[in-house]
Parts: sequence; structure tokens; C-alpha cells
Amino acid sequence: MIPGVDFSKHNTLTPRTLLGQGFGVARATYAAMPDRKYRSHMAAFRRAGLPVGAYHFGVGWLPVSLQARVFLAAAADADWLVLDLESDGPHRKAMTVAQAAEFIRIVKAAAKGRKVGLYHSRSGFPVLGQDFNWVAHYGIPGAREGRNALRGIAWTFWQWQGSPLDRNWFNGDQAALQRFVGKSVPVPPPVPASKITALRGYVRALAAVRRPARDQVAKLAAYRRRLAEYLRRGR
Repeated sequence: MIPGVDFSKHNTLTPRTLLGQGFGVARATYAAMPDRKYRSHMAAFRRAGLPVGAYHFGVGWLPVSLQARVFLAAAADADWLVLDLESDGPHRKAMTVAQAAEFIRIVKAAAKGRKVGLYHSRSGFPVLGQDFNWVAHYGIPGAREGRNALRGIAWTFWQWQGSPLDRNWFNGDQAALQRFVGKSVPVPPPVPASKITALRGYVRALAAVRRPARDQVAKLAAYRRRLAEYLRRGR
């Protein structure tokens, strides 16, 4: 499985956040409003050489056709598209199942070959004509445990953590992700062997500290993520 993250305007994305990640997802729209951080999130994902999806948070008090039109315009640069179907608090009307099915139908008709999926919680996952499922089910990060927990659902993405960062898995390897996207993805530049060797030395040195300070702990975690990213590139 491949790790990834998703962001909305409520999150701050930094280059360090993307270390070790294999894909990203950004919220493009809410109701009929563009997410104000969508462009910056997409730019950061692209700079990191990651395939990127975009999602729309659907609501029940606006016409579905309007929401679909705004989403398609905002997410024209995304590799895949998703409808986020969930409640937005007790005082706001959520999108109904019928509205969600209509939204997916409209978006699929205009998606230009891109896959259109549905994000929903593990319980009661509906089938509304989506091409793939993005399942929210928290607290079980392991690959084997996750597959057991999601048994019975044909899932493509799994959001296993919602705080402090939304973390996800893609259900497949790099080749499967390439096939899912359906087009070539920019490859990050090669990492010299000398740089990897030096980074391994930093990791060993910090890991050997018996009583590390808080900044040393944070630095060790960052170095390990960076090393994992360099190794993931296969350079």
C-alpha cells in the first residue's frame, strides 16, 4: 500500500509534511465555494511530483447541478475526483443519497476520462455509481489489520487517521497507482547516493542519543521521513 495525505483550507501544508508520501488529495470546493487553499495545496503536491486528487464537500441546501459545475471548474487540474458525502454538523442539511448519486452522474459525464469516487464512513457505504471508494475508518494503520477491518468493501483509498493530519493508504503498489491515474506522473529528480549515505549517518547519530531534547526528537523523525522518501524513489 502507498501512503498519502489530504488537505483542506483548515490544514497547513509544508514540504516536510509530504516527505514519504506517495499521493495527495485536496479539497477543491465546499457547497458552491472554492477552497481558498486549493491552488497552493495542488502546487505543493505537484512540486513534490505526486499524483493528486480533488474532492468536493457536498451539501443538501444547494442545487446539485450548481455544486457539480463549480467543482468541475475548480478541479480541472486534478488526476481524479471525489464526492465527500458526510454530515456537516447538526444544523446544516447534508446531501442526500439521491443528490449524491446525481452529483456523481453529472461529474462522471464531464470528467474527461478521470475516475470519480465517493468518500464515506465505513458503516453503510452506499453504491451510487462511483468508480471507486475512499473509506474513512480510523485507528488501524497497519496494512493487514486495515484489510481485515475493511473486508466487504472494494476500497481504493482508506483514510485511517483524521487528526492532527488526515492520513490515507492507496490499496496497491506504485504501478497500480499509475494505472489508476491513467497518465504519466512527474518523477522527482534522482537523489545522489552520497546524500542518502549522509542522511543515514544523521539518523544513526540522533538515534544513538540517550536522552534527546525535543528538537532532536523532531529532527530525527523528519530525517527518517526524508530517508524513506529518498528510498521510495528507488534511487
